[in-house]
Amino acid sequence: MALPIKLIVGPDNIMQIPLEAQSLDITVDRNASAFPTPNNIVGRIAIDTNIPSINIEIGGILQDDDGPNLDGDSINHIEGGDVAFNFSSAMPTRNLQTQQSQSSQLAEYLVANFLFDKSKTDSPTSLFQINNVDLGVGPLRFQEVLNVEAAIQSANTAIDTVNHPSAGTYSAGSTSIVVDDSTGFTIKDRIHLANGTFVGTLTGISSNTLTFSTGIEVALADGVALHSFGVTLWTGHGQVIGSIVEITKSQHTITHIKLDQLSVPVYSGVDYYITATTAPPVEDILNNKQIALFPNYWRIDRASGSNSLPLGVYFVFSTEMAHSDYQNQISGGAYPSITQQGWHIARTVNGFRVPNRRRSVGDSVIVKVPIGGISTHSVNGNPASTLALIVKKALELTTDAMESGYLTSGSGQTIASAFSVIVSGPMLKVIQKDKPIGLNNLHALVPCYSPYDPTFRVGSTTYNISTDSSFQMAVIEYFIENYVMTSISAKSKSAGDKVQDLIGIISNAKKNRDLIRGIQIPYDSLIQSDAVTPTARNFFLTFGEQDDNAKGSLGNTLNASHKMIPGLLPGDLGGDPVADRGDSFFDNIVEFGENVQALGSFVKNFIGDTLVTLFSDAHGNDGGIRIIPEKFHVRYDAGNKYYAFNLTLKASDFVIGV
Repeated sequence: MALPIKLIVGPDNIMQIPLEAQSLDITVDRNASAFPTPNNIVGRIAIDTNIPSINIEIGGILQDDDGPNLDGDSINHIEGGDVAFNFSSAMPTRNLQTQQSQSSQLAEYLVANFLFDKSKTDSPTSLFQINNVDLGVGPLRFQEVLNVEAAIQSANTAIDTVNHPSAGTYSAGSTSIVVDDSTGFTIKDRIHLANGTFVGTLTGISSNTLTFSTGIEVALADGVALHSFGVTLWTGHGQVIGSIVEITKSQHTITHIKLDQLSVPVYSGVDYYITATTAPPVEDILNNKQIALFPNYWRIDRASGSNSLPLGVYFVFSTEMAHSDYQNQISGGAYPSITQQGWHIARTVNGFRVPNRRRSVGDSVIVKVPIGGISTHSVNGNPASTLALIVKKALELTTDAMESGYLTSGSGQTIASAFSVIVSGPMLKVIQKDKPIGLNNLHALVPCYSPYDPTFRVGSTTYNISTDSSFQMAVIEYFIENYVMTSISAKSKSAGDKVQDLIGIISNAKKNRDLIRGIQIPYDSLIQSDAVTPTARNFFLTFGEQDDNAKGSLGNTLNASHKMIPGLLPGDLGGDPVADRGDSFFDNIVEFGENVQALGSFVKNFIGDTLVTLFSDAHGNDGGIRIIPEKFHVRYDAGNKYYAFNLTLKASDFVIGV
């Protein structure tokens, strides 16, 4: 009997190719080297660096499909509504250490918007014109302007002076320096010269020795005064842009700021944050901000009633302390919980399910998501990944979310009945369990609000989230799998059709689009069965630190029917930027020829993909094996009604290239 296997196309499973394998060979080569010692004094020694290569060889046949063709050439099929969130766009990827600056005059954080973009290649002491600075609750008051100015001016008083043991000079790049008295310094302080020149970020203090793990930026002579400009400009997810060394104000408004450096680019129309602490208030920034999802069962919804926002499932972030499963500051804390049940009664009109008029304004499902403590004390050291896990917990709530009506076409009343969720590091993908309803895409709700386009239409109703005071958008990068109507062939395929499909998709594919990235090979498992008969599971691989159970059959809890998603990580994981080493070779070429430009793009992708690979977290069971095709060999013998094939695959957790 042939073994049914599935090839998974694309990192997001855009298509599955079923094959029947007549033979299957899996080879695991640990690449170990073994050699004896002279005279066998210490016996035989093996060097094992745990770098196994895994090859999969499949032999099978491709036959004509059985059965007559269906009437017509194609059928219409609607899919979509899935959403992938990248929480590293809103949270740092490592724990922050929060300490109040010595010169703090600010009790709150300030929000800054710039009028124009500034690239990282600009002068690090450029002046930036601000078009809006506020306290998060309204226009910046005169007192806040004075507080910013006072905090900057207080840095004019030196903390201490350099004390070189031989009255010499510490060269740039030195990782430790001695001062007369270290009592005024605090770890994470950004140290400067009197004119605002950035020296480095303080990472350690021992007696009167200061440590800078990445080295100091400038040479420091004996007796030079050191300062700390404690007012810092941050991105929304925890990256330092620079310290503010000077401001220009006009009456009650700050019009310009001067930075000690520009460590990352800034863009107009994006919120940045000014604090007098050594870490940004990323949890406060998300407090009371929301993300919203619309179940596919509700996607055609023309009964807007008195609501200014459409019916949805709203997740509201709260600075209430997260449960101790997610932060290690205190015991206890809170899990996500439903604070308002929904109300949705549907009826059928002309074959379409549409809701009755709503009961009142407050008919949506509202879920409180506590995140307090995770930016500084997340248990896994990665606040962005922790936030993804907390939202996953919210999406998997099994308590009744509905006061009346249902979330799904199958009478489901829990959030978990409407959505399934997959997490990979800071990435979280929400998958709609219901297929989209009907064929009228023009009246479909978007699956999630866009922070960049606050207006959208639902039927004849136009919504604008920017004018609704009850909804504050959490600016989190996400990717929507749009609702699409496609025509799928209703005809049977010949063996030759199947050969052409495989030749085409293996010979010309891109890693982030249509490259074969996964394989599901089923086997019968007794250890996972609760009966005498076995249950179906797929072979899988892991990488990184995993416990023993997670690598073997005991930890293989995913059914063989589980939808495999070979890769969720985007090209940019967010977090701290890689240090700028100057312009690359390609940056200095003024004009590319078409072929050279393609080569430059490959080099850029290669470097970016390599960094993603090196810094990615460990990964467990995907419900299959991540692979890349290496060789496809097909053979046809005269007189046969089938093609024989051999397919060689290599296990690969990541793909570096184009």
